[in-house]
Amino acid sequence: MSIAVTLYRQRFWLVVLLGVVTLGLLFFQLPSSNDAFVPPTGSAPDHNGHLTQQPGKLLEQHINNLGFSNNEAEYFVQHTLQKHRVVVFSKTSCPEALAAKAVLEKYRRQHGLSDYFVVEVDLQEEPEHVKQALIKMHGRSTFPSVFLDGVPVGGNDDIQRLEKLENLGPMLSQKGLLRDSIDDIASTFITETVNNNTVAVFTTKTAVDKETMEVFAELQKVYNFTLTKVVIDEKPHNFFAMRQRLFKMSGKQNFPLTYMFRTAWGGQPGDIPYFKKHGDLVESFQKNRVPLLGTPEAEKEEPVKPNPAVDGFPEATTLQGREFVDAFVKKFDVAVLGKNAILHSRALWDLLHQYELNYGLKFKWIDVDQRNDEKEIQKALKDTSGRDNFPNLFVNGVSLGGSDEVYAKNVAGELRDFFVVSGIIENAKVTEHEQVVRDKVKDEITKTPLMVYVRSFDSDSLKVKAIIDGYKELYQLDYGYVKVEEQADSTEYMLALKDLYGVTSLPAIFVNGKEVGGLAGLRVMYDAGTLKEELVNAKVIAQDEYDREKAKMSNLIKDMKEADVKEDPSWTPEEKKVRQLIKRNRVMVFSKTTCSFSRRAKTLLGQYRDQRGLEYEVLEADLESNVAAVKAALVSVSGRSTFPNIFVDGKSIGGSDELLEKHVKGDLEELFQKKNLIV
Repeated sequence: MSIAVTLYRQRFWLVVLLGVVTLGLLFFQLPSSNDAFVPPTGSAPDHNGHLTQQPGKLLEQHINNLGFSNNEAEYFVQHTLQKHRVVVFSKTSCPEALAAKAVLEKYRRQHGLSDYFVVEVDLQEEPEHVKQALIKMHGRSTFPSVFLDGVPVGGNDDIQRLEKLENLGPMLSQKGLLRDSIDDIASTFITETVNNNTVAVFTTKTAVDKETMEVFAELQKVYNFTLTKVVIDEKPHNFFAMRQRLFKMSGKQNFPLTYMFRTAWGGQPGDIPYFKKHGDLVESFQKNRVPLLGTPEAEKEEPVKPNPAVDGFPEATTLQGREFVDAFVKKFDVAVLGKNAILHSRALWDLLHQYELNYGLKFKWIDVDQRNDEKEIQKALKDTSGRDNFPNLFVNGVSLGGSDEVYAKNVAGELRDFFVVSGIIENAKVTEHEQVVRDKVKDEITKTPLMVYVRSFDSDSLKVKAIIDGYKELYQLDYGYVKVEEQADSTEYMLALKDLYGVTSLPAIFVNGKEVGGLAGLRVMYDAGTLKEELVNAKVIAQDEYDREKAKMSNLIKDMKEADVKEDPSWTPEEKKVRQLIKRNRVMVFSKTTCSFSRRAKTLLGQYRDQRGLEYEVLEADLESNVAAVKAALVSVSGRSTFPNIFVDGKSIGGSDELLEKHVKGDLEELFQKKNLIV
């Protein structure tokens, strides 16, 4: 009995000892945080777009130790926030996102907001993954999500509140993100406040403004008008700038300072009560046709709301419903029916106002929620334009659509040309800022032998970059590369490319100042073998480099022919090429330019190349004339149908997941050392 117990105890401690040794070995196999970069993985989309759990807790633990996210969506969010200072995660169909972008776009256009980048999540390949990454990393589950220097600012409500309190501009200015000074921002804020309100009272915490506000409170019981009070020293960082601007505009040196109908009416505590006493305020309200709400003695039943007057359109007070709509859209070349309470309306007004400032656009705007025939107008719009929602923009009597449609035309660089063709803008003069961008684009194209303009997250743009990067590695060529959508002045970039060179879509490639087309044009030259000659003629590629590479390729073709010893008559040309490449190159990677798994594998192999001298070749299957045939050839050779497919000495070792797992466990380095592939 005692012998049995002793043996049992010995076996127990032996198991414990083996466990400790195993854990120790695993610990020493883990690379340190200073090891070569390992791209993020974890729970990531597989080749079919589904989430899959990557192999082993060891892999997950290593990636976490390196500080990267557990999936590519998190890496994408993290990378974007690190690369850009002002980032908006948006949805194209979200009105709140549109309103927030309109505010930031105003700062970009008016004050030169820089490093501003928008990610339209619903246009990404895996929008739900991006959303989940935002929830996990920052607790943001709604759109828009606005970040400043990697820190969440909030959503549309937060942006609108900051803008209303006049804190957003100074905050961006203090971060060094605006071209304009706080003085310029203060000036813009005061001008907009005065223009957007019937009465604006600017005051301070110590100013005696009680009587002034009581007078206007009494008038609001009789007249329908907007009243706002701005206490300028509630914002001490902007107080002096606002005070100086107000004094300069009004010529008055005291508070409260009252603007009424865009005119300074008083700069002393007793001015407004004085004007009321002498009837000047009521006379002015009547002269400016401010609508009545009714008197305190009116019946309890609410009277019918009178339709407000419209400058240049006296019929607005008498016409109703369909007759009003027909007359309004015929009266003005650019007529807009909006609703004051709708975010889309505010965004469209901001856009048209920019065209008013930049190009002299004249438009007439009516908010239908200020009228008594809103429902009749909505029905009339449905009958005339097929749209019963607001806002609705009419140009020469024809509906152009709402804010989404107009905004899309503007982003594509088409709205300005539409106004010109329609005769709305006689001369689309180039603004000062547009001229700066034009000069910049012209300078890039004329001074850079090879200049490439692309879109972010666009498959055609990725393929163009892959083709040119292939030549860059062979010939050490330099080229200019601009992601237009990531530029703070992306709209001006597109207008410059369109006006100067006739470019209407991206990617666009220029060689020695001449456009050679986009992906289609580049592929024609690539497939025909004339691209290299064109780059040599343009002196983008040095002649001696080209000659050396041409000789090297001739030897490679010769070697490949020699390598193809046992050719099977059933092989397709693609299978023959695949087999030759595998036999000729000890490490051969079959990849796709648009595949995230392929990019991850090439990044890891690139680390071995740069640090340990690994030599490998890459074939981008989607750049071949028949990608399906290449894929079929790889299935025939290795049984694998997905990308990437990595071969070492003629044998497939798998794809990105297998490669990364081998690297983490140390097996990949051991394999390369064993085969003398690395130093």
